[in-house]
Parts: sequence; C-alpha cells; structure tokens
Amino acid sequence: MGGATNPAVAVLLEEIARAKLHAEERRRAAAEAATIQYGVIREGDSVILRLPPAPLKPADDDCCKSGCTPCILDSYQDRLHAYNEDAQALRAQYERVLSGAPIDASEHHIRHALPGGLLEPLQFSGISVMHTHMLGGYARLVVLEASASNFVLALGEHVQIRATFSDGARITRPYTPVMTEAPDGVVRPHLFVRLYGEDHRMSEFWSGVATGHRLAVRGPVATQENMTRAFASDVCVLAAAGSGIAPIFQVLQFAHVNSAYRNRRIVVVHCARDHASLWLSQEITKFSKEMPGLDAFQVVRAAGDAVAQLQWYATPSSQPSSGTAHSNIDNDQNQQPLSWFNVGIASLMLAINIVLSLWLGLGMSKSLIVSTVRCIVQLTALGMVLNQLFLTENPVYIFSMVLGLGTLAAFEVTYWRSKHRFPGMFAGAFVAITGSAVGVALFGNSLSLNTHPAYTAQKFIPTVGMLFGANLIGVSIGVNAVMSSLDTHRDRIESALCYGASRWEAMKPVVVASLKSALVPSISNMSACGLLSIPGLMVGWSLSGANVLVASRYQMVVMIMLTASTALSTMLAVIFCASVLINGTPMLRLDLLTANKPKQAVNMSGTSRSSSRMTLLRAGRRPKSDLYLSRNPSCVAVASTTTSSTTATRTHSGVRLISAAAAGR
Repeated sequence: MGGATNPAVAVLLEEIARAKLHAEERRRAAAEAATIQYGVIREGDSVILRLPPAPLKPADDDCCKSGCTPCILDSYQDRLHAYNEDAQALRAQYERVLSGAPIDASEHHIRHALPGGLLEPLQFSGISVMHTHMLGGYARLVVLEASASNFVLALGEHVQIRATFSDGARITRPYTPVMTEAPDGVVRPHLFVRLYGEDHRMSEFWSGVATGHRLAVRGPVATQENMTRAFASDVCVLAAAGSGIAPIFQVLQFAHVNSAYRNRRIVVVHCARDHASLWLSQEITKFSKEMPGLDAFQVVRAAGDAVAQLQWYATPSSQPSSGTAHSNIDNDQNQQPLSWFNVGIASLMLAINIVLSLWLGLGMSKSLIVSTVRCIVQLTALGMVLNQLFLTENPVYIFSMVLGLGTLAAFEVTYWRSKHRFPGMFAGAFVAITGSAVGVALFGNSLSLNTHPAYTAQKFIPTVGMLFGANLIGVSIGVNAVMSSLDTHRDRIESALCYGASRWEAMKPVVVASLKSALVPSISNMSACGLLSIPGLMVGWSLSGANVLVASRYQMVVMIMLTASTALSTMLAVIFCASVLINGTPMLRLDLLTANKPKQAVNMSGTSRSSSRMTLLRAGRRPKSDLYLSRNPSCVAVASTTTSSTTATRTHSGVRLISAAAAGR
C-alpha cells in the first residue's frame, strides 16, 4: 500500500532489527570457542587446502509448507551458490601459494566457520529433551536441554521440528519455543504441543517423546510477519487457543523488556479445553502486574456451557466493558500473593483460644500450639511435594503418593483416633480407606470431572486427598462405635450367640448402629452445604477469581464423591472390625483388644457374672458353677443350686432366659 510509513511501525521495525542483530551477535560470540577454520592453512613447512563441507541438500519433506522465510529449499540454493564461490576462491588462493605468487591481504580472511550454538537455520541438529509431562489430557509440555545463551530467538522467529517414524516417513512442523524457567531453575526453551488423538501422526510422535529423546530441530525461522505489526495501532488484541499462546507470549516478553511498549494497551485472550491446559498463567499474571496496559482474559470449556471464564487480570486504568459476562475484576491489591507474614498474622488469632484455655483451665494451650505448628509444617511439605508431583504424569509416582497418604490415614485411625486396637486393624483400615478413595476418585474424575486420564496428578491427588480426610473421620467414628457397642452390650451378644444366633445376626445391630453414627456428619454437611455454610472448594475458587457457577458444579460433584466414599469405607471397616471381634466360631473376642491408652482399657473381667461364664462356655471350657446349658437346640434345660428365689427374665433375639430357681419350681 502507498503512503507514508506509520511512525509506530517504523519504530517497531527498528526495534526488531536491533533485537535480531543482538541475537546474531550472541550466536557469533557463542560460536567463537568452537569455530573450525577452513582455507589455505600452513602446517609447519607444508601448505594445505581445507575446504568446508558442502551444504546438505534438504529432502522434500523437510519443508513444512507453511511459508517460512527463508524456505529451507530456497535457502539451500543460495547457500550452495555461496559455497561454490568460496571454494573457487580458496582453490585459486591455494594455487597462487603453491606457485609462489603473493597473496592479497583481503584473501587472508577467506575461510568458513561453522555456526555456534545449538540452532542451525538451514539444517537440522539434535537437541535433547530434558523433561516432559502432560498438561491436562490434551497438551504436552516438552522442555529442551538448552539455555538462553545457546538457544536464541528474536520476535517472530520459531523453529522447525522433524519427526521420523518407523515406516520411514518424515513430517516437519513449526513450533514456537517459549523461554521460561524450567523445574531446575534455569531458563530453557519450552514447547507447548497440542495432542489431537491416536490417528494424528504428529500427536503419535509427541506421545512417544520422553526424557533423553533427541529432537531434530532447525532454526531460527521467521514466518509470522503479523508479529512485526503487533504494536502498529494504539490497542493490540492477541487471541490464542491452546498451544497458540506460545507466539503470543513471545510478544508479551518482547513488550515487557522494551520500555517503549510496556505501557501499550494490550488485550490477551487465551482459550483452552480445561484448566490444566492454561499454560503460562502465572507468567502472564506477573506481566499484568508490571505492565499497566495489559489485560489477560482466560477462557475454558465447561460442562453444559460453551465457555466459562476462569480469570480476568485487569488494571484500574483499563477496566473491561460491562458487556463481559460473568467477569471477576481483580485489582492489583487482590492479586498480591500471600506471604509468610500473612500466615503469621493469621496465627495471632489463635491467641484467643489460648487465653480462653488458660482462663477456664482447659489445659489445651499446648495442644493448640502443637497442632498449629504441625499444620504449617505439613502443608508446607505437601505443597513442596505436590509442586513437583504436578509436573509429572508417571502413574508410579502418583500412586506412590496415594499409597503414602493411605498409610498415614490408616496409622492415624489405628493408633491415634481409636481408643483400642486389635490384630489386623491397620491393614483393614488401610484397605477400607485407600480402596474406597481410589475407586471413587477414578470413577468421579473420569466420568464427572472429565479428566483424561483419570489419574492426572493435578486433579487426582487433590480429589483423593479430600476423600482420605472424609474416610478417616468416618472410619474412626464407625470403628470406635463398634468396639464400644460390643463392650457395652456384651451380655446380650453372648446370650444371643449361646442360644443359636448366627454371627451376622449377632453383629448386625452393632453394625447398623455404628454406620448410622459414622454417616451422620457427612450427611449433615451435605444437607447444610450452600445454605448454612460455603464449602472449602468454592471458597478457594472464589478467592482465586474463578467463575462461581463453575465452582458450584465442581463442589456438587465433590460433595457427592465425599459422601459415597465415606459410606463405602465406613461400611468395609465396620464389618471388618465386627467380624474380627465376633469370630467364625462364633464367639465374642474382646480379649483381642489392646488399649491405646492405659486409662481406656476394656473391662475384661466382664460386666456381669453370667457374661464371664458364657465366655468360658463358648471357649469350650465348662465353668465350675451351677450353670448348665443343654446341647439340645429344641429346649433349654437349666439346673441350679442357687439360693436365690428371685425370678428374672431377659428377652434378646427371641430367646427367653429364666433363672434356675424359677425353673426349679
């Protein structure tokens, strides 16, 4: 188009040229140490001619057919022509040296140097993969084993990556690496790769890429001319879907380091299929705080809706229009992350509890302090572990974490939350808590939370953690209720067993009562959820600026999962406990109980004279007493020399026990 050049465009082009020149200087500096010289070289008394290697002719499939500038096929012809000219000049120089003719000063510098760094614009070089993991179920993040010094890209530049398959086919595709901090703390190139399914060949290739894999990389290549005009107008609007955030982030990095563009009005919209695929959220949030004109809008797909807003970062000087639906405007103050100072201020509120404990003589001051310190240490350790665990998709690490949590939960139930324990209690609690939590979490994540695979760390670990907490409470209440009920009603249970009641008939009333006691808290929480209390998941999402309606649906699913998992784990633990304490003989075995604290020991001497007699009788030892029960199931013969003439009746499970004195009459 004719007309004068836009001043903003001219300034931008000048900045881009300066950035490219700086990048080229860095590449040249990195290459000096590894430079190989070619030309007419004197070695002792001899003179040799060392020609550089001829450029390799690229294959047809090396071209990505996306309009790269320069194209690898066109660049090869230009480079081959330059190579032939250099080789011809070197041969002529070599012949003049052999003939003794003088050499011009300019010819002393005719030589060729191999390019430095890891990138070669016109041929592919191997770069190792340092780390890789899934982001949700649709994208993969690949970290290359390179650094900012040997992997330099200017604005608008990207790389070509060639995939080679077992059938010999090769496919080349363009990717924009993002230079950001890797898990080891070093700034490295990151590739954000979209996976499209099993029938997509490049998705098949990226699914097989693992740590140590060497990628065939060529670059830098500049094709995205739109990036050079990104700041031509007063307002720059950048929209990206999925992995398209990579070139957008390159523009943001350029604006962030160039003071001339830090105050420019920029609007970024990033759309993704799920929350886990919203890569670079923290980095963009940081930019939004340091760049007054930057607004970043992130959108995810939600069940039942086309899109659901996740977060909006806006500055007071550039608020979004009122037409934005379901927006949550957060100013800089609300976006400030919490520090240890904030945690310390919150801990001061516990002084109220400590003062009340000292004033009323509750004796709980030490417990409050220990619990607070334990909470802080445990959550800090958990955050450090999860921060690394969320970067992996290895199911071995994920399920190892789950088994560790299950072991701790079973230990808590067996040795801390229960008054007594019995042989096999730890194993039973572990199976009940872990089995129900893992089963419900896998089912809920895959079908209700749309997580694929269901054991994706970012959703599976938090879900299992919540289920473990609910299961721990339910199992503790249920198991304690079983042991307490068996001890309290041992006379009735032993009477029922003596007079023909089966094992299940004897334990059923205890199991039912214990299950009711254990399930009351979870059912009460579900009924009060949203009316009398705001659940923790919704509180966390609201504080982070997420859409409250989406958070409410997640909370519904989580509450149902919590109740289902609690019921399943409690039922398994209660039945297991009752089955151990009422064995297959059947006989009540309260002697198996061991008190976790001496003051809570079970009264093993029995609550009545007849209880101990019946226990001995069920063990096959006839007591030295006046009580005798016939083995005839059709009748009960009672003989006694008891001097009491009082008649007592007791009815339990349809069995009437009449004292010997009354029967004698």
